[in-house]
Amino acid sequence: MNVVRVEKKYFSGIRWTAILIMILQACLLYGQDFECLDCHDDFTEGSVHHGVVSCGSCHEDVVDEMHMEEGAAAVDCGLCHYDQSILSKSSMHFHLGEDGPSCLDCHDYHQVKYRSYSDSRISNLQIPGTCGECHGDVVEEYMQSIHWNSAKRGIKEAPVCNDCHIAHNYHPGADPNSLIDMRLFQEETCIRCHEDPVIQKKYYKLEGQTYSYQDSYHGLAVMRGDEKAAMCVDCHGVHKILPADNPESSVHTEQIVNTCSSCHQGATFTFAHSYTHRAHNEQAQLITYWVRTIYFWLIVVVIGGMLLHNLLITFSHLARERRIRKAEMIPIPRFTNNEVIQHWLLLTTFILLAITGFMLRMPESIWAKALTAVGINEFMRQWIHRVSAILMIITGAYHVYYLILTRRGRDVLISLFPRLIDVTTALQNIAYYLGLRKNKPEFDQYDYAEKAEYWALIWGTLVMGATGFVLWFPTLVGDWAPMWFIKVAEIIHYYEAILATLAIIVWHWFFVLFNPETKMSYAWLDGKVSLHDFEHHHMRRFKYILLEWMRLKKGRIDKVEMTPYTKLVFQTLEDHKYQPDEVFNRVLEEDPKLKEWVEMNLDR
Repeated sequence: MNVVRVEKKYFSGIRWTAILIMILQACLLYGQDFECLDCHDDFTEGSVHHGVVSCGSCHEDVVDEMHMEEGAAAVDCGLCHYDQSILSKSSMHFHLGEDGPSCLDCHDYHQVKYRSYSDSRISNLQIPGTCGECHGDVVEEYMQSIHWNSAKRGIKEAPVCNDCHIAHNYHPGADPNSLIDMRLFQEETCIRCHEDPVIQKKYYKLEGQTYSYQDSYHGLAVMRGDEKAAMCVDCHGVHKILPADNPESSVHTEQIVNTCSSCHQGATFTFAHSYTHRAHNEQAQLITYWVRTIYFWLIVVVIGGMLLHNLLITFSHLARERRIRKAEMIPIPRFTNNEVIQHWLLLTTFILLAITGFMLRMPESIWAKALTAVGINEFMRQWIHRVSAILMIITGAYHVYYLILTRRGRDVLISLFPRLIDVTTALQNIAYYLGLRKNKPEFDQYDYAEKAEYWALIWGTLVMGATGFVLWFPTLVGDWAPMWFIKVAEIIHYYEAILATLAIIVWHWFFVLFNPETKMSYAWLDGKVSLHDFEHHHMRRFKYILLEWMRLKKGRIDKVEMTPYTKLVFQTLEDHKYQPDEVFNRVLEEDPKLKEWVEMNLDR
C-alpha cells in the first residue's frame, strides 16, 4: 500500500511539473499573444507579419481587457514602414486627409501579403479591385484596355494601377497645378515601359516607336515645354487604351480623324494618317528608308566636298606661304628630323586614340554615327584604338631612350627641366599682358608654357597607358587589387582623355596654330623657325649662342667644346648656305644693346 502511494505521488509530481513547463514554454513563445489568442483567432496566419511581429507590436495601446469596451486605437504602420510613410506624404492620397485612403484600405488589416501572392490585395490581378473601391469609373475604363487584357493573360510586364500610379509617392508632377508638369508626368510614365528594349523585343514586331514619337514635332515640342503639343495620352487615351485594330480605339483608322481634330480643326483622312509611329506598308517603309539613306549620303558627299574644297585652299595657301617664308628666312633649328618624326607619330596616334575612345563613349553623336556608317564598327574601333595605343607606347619608350642615350636628347632633357626662372618669367609674362610691365620677358630654348605642356604629356601618357592596360586586360588584375580598382581605372582613363584632348586644343594648338601675335609655326613640319622668330621669343637662348660664337671667334673655346644645340644651329645655317659669322655680325650691328650685352658677358 505504501508503495502504491509513493508511485501515485511520484507520477502526480511529474504531471504537475510537465504542466508547469508547458505553461512557461507558452509564455516564452507567445508572450502577450497568449492573452490575445484567448479571445481572438490568429488573424495574421498567411500574412507577411505572421511569425515576424506580435499583436502588441502593432496594437501598443492594448495592455488589458479594457480595449473590449473602448476599442483599439488606430495602428501607425509608419513605426516599421518608415520609408513608405515618408514617401506617402508627397502623394495625392495623403493630401486628401481623412477623406483619403489609409494603409489598411489598400493592404488590408491583418492579411497583409506580398504583391507576388495571387490573393494579395495589391497583386497584379487584384489591384484593380482594390483601387476600384474608390476609383470605380476609372477602373471600369481600365479593365477594357489592352493593358488589363494582357495582365489577365499572365503577361507580367503589362502595367496595372500601381505601375503607372506609383504606390506611395504618386503625384502628378513637380507642381500639381501645372498643366505641363501633369502632362510630362504622363509622358514619362508611358515612355518608361515603351522604350524598354527588352519589352520592345519581346512584344513588338517593330522597335523605335517611342523614338519616332520623340523625334517628331509633337515629341520635340513637348520637350520644349509646349503645353498644347500632343502627348501619348492625347492620342491613345488615359485608361481605356485599346489596340489600333480595335474599332473603339482612338487611333483606329476610322477614329483617327476625330482624334486629330481635337487639336487640328479640319483634319482630313490623309492628314490624320500621315503621322504614325511606323510606315503603314512595305512600300511606305521602303520609300522612307531610301529618302533617309539618300539624304544621309547627300549630306556626307556635299558637306564633305565643301570641306575638302576649303581644306585644299587652306593647305595650298599654307604651302605657298611656307615656300616664300622658307626662301626668305634664315633658319634656326627647333627640332631635328628625328624629333619631327617622333612628334608626327605622337600626333597621329593621339588623334586616333581620341577619336576611337570618344566614339565608344559618345555613340549617338553625329560624327560617331558617320564613322560607323562608313564601316568603322566596334571591332575595327577597338583595334584601331589598341594599335594606336601600342604605337604611342613604343614611341614613348623610344623617346626615353633618345633622351638618355643620345647627346642631343640629353641636351633637350636638361633644357626641359623646370627651373625657378620659369616661375619668374611666367609672372613677368602675365604682368606684361595685364599692362603692368613694358617689355616681355626673355625665354630660354623652351619657355614655361612648353615645359608645362611637355611634362603634362609625360604624365598623361603614363596614366593613360597604365589605366588602358588595366581596361584591356582586366582579368590580369586578379585578386591582388581592391574591388574598386578597375572601375576607378576606367574613370581615370576617361577623364584624363578629356583633360588631355582639351589641353591640346586649348593650349598647344593655340601657340602653334592660332596665336594672334605670330604666324603659324612650321616647326612641326620641318623642325625649323626663322631667325627673327627665334630671336624674339627665345632671346635668352639666342644670347648664349652669340656668346659661344664670340668665344669661338676669339679662340677661347674650340668648336668641339660648344654645346650640342649651338653646334646644331651652326650646322643648319651652313646646310642652307649661310655663314654663321655673317648672320651673327649683322644681328649685332642691327641691335647695339644686344652687342653691348655680349661684350659685357664675354669674360664671365
